[in-house]
Amino acid sequence: MDMKITVMDKRHKGKLWFSFYVTPTMTSVRPKVDMFIIWREWCFETFGLGIERDLAHHREDVKWAWHTEDGLLRIYFKSQKELNWFKMKWL
Repeated sequence: MDMKITVMDKRHKGKLWFSFYVTPTMTSVRPKVDMFIIWREWCFETFGLGIERDLAHHREDVKWAWHTEDGLLRIYFKSQKELNWFKMKWL
């Protein structure tokens, strides 16, 4: 699958709530957006309600989030557990 998994560190916004994020890496915009939407729908079905990354601090038990501003398409995961579920499905 065309994706990049990033391990977050102190340079990344959202590090206080998340450990990883996944980005689609297709070169064409339409397939990239389509894959992001499919991933986000799967996360809703698998992990329950998510939230926009920058609002995560308003909820206590956030397992996943997304970020689409600034032309970015990212799905964030709280821990290795959520990332592993994602990888089992999409890798």
